[in-house]
Amino acid sequence: MRERLGVAMPAIQEEPPLVLREPTLRKSLGEKEIPLQQRRAISILDRMQIPLDDKRLLFFYHLWQQTGSFAPIKEYGDIREDPTIDSMLNKVLESDRLVKEYTRFDFEYEELTSPKNKLSRPKVSKKVLFLPEAEESFFARIGEASDVLSLKNSGTTNKEVAKRLGISIKRAETISRALILFNKTSPTPSGKQIIAEQNQFLFKVRDLRLKRYGNQEISISLGVSLEKVEHAARFLLWLRMIEPISKSRALKTRWKREEHKREVLSYLKSLDPNDQVSLRKIHISSGIKIGYDQFVSIYHELEIKAGVPPIRKSNKRVKDK
Repeated sequence: MRERLGVAMPAIQEEPPLVLREPTLRKSLGEKEIPLQQRRAISILDRMQIPLDDKRLLFFYHLWQQTGSFAPIKEYGDIREDPTIDSMLNKVLESDRLVKEYTRFDFEYEELTSPKNKLSRPKVSKKVLFLPEAEESFFARIGEASDVLSLKNSGTTNKEVAKRLGISIKRAETISRALILFNKTSPTPSGKQIIAEQNQFLFKVRDLRLKRYGNQEISISLGVSLEKVEHAARFLLWLRMIEPISKSRALKTRWKREEHKREVLSYLKSLDPNDQVSLRKIHISSGIKIGYDQFVSIYHELEIKAGVPPIRKSNKRVKDK
């Protein structure tokens, strides 16, 4: 028998498994020319271990926070419809996870772009800003604010401001609106009354948000549309005068309100409707642990929805002259 030749067969090397890498946020935006500040934001988001869709949502929310306008979102995201952008921004505000991720991103972005000494800045959570702080933050974040202020104080219209600075009319209007709120410039004589009413409404929304009211509760409390409240809340968020309210916190607020409604309704039904007594006295005697404003808001809601008999207010005493 012929001997078989022992031929050494080369070992078959197994190819490493194919790893499908998710495209980066930068690549997903295509070949668009992106300014340095936005490239920095994109770089931070691309380092975060979150899905691409979330990175896009946070980037668009960041653009809105920086500009107060939908225009850059339409440019980078190829989105044309305002309701679609509204829905996207609300996704961030209604998600505990995305609010937490955005806070993490925003802190890193501020650290990267702030001209201040980074080592001297303690790592603290974002806080709600009051007018002086909000004004300082606004001028630090919004590059065109000083130029808009100078032009507005020289009597330039928003349309002309936009043309001179190369920004959209919407952005010029939004910055001007903030400058009026900060008392840095004045509205036109014909717009003074409207602006005064708008400012009053903004501070009402702000006060209720600081009391942990959700937008839905605020719309009921103030008797206005949810859309109007959401528009005011977005403006206040842009100025960092309120914090995003997470979905779980909004639900917790709603549950508490429903519990208080049951308590108020039960107490109201125990009263004699013929007694002439004020709501303030009812609030005190009820012992329910909520503020008077919230008590009145719940009463009026119950009066409409549950058919609670109206409580007659006692006549105010007239002071002797």
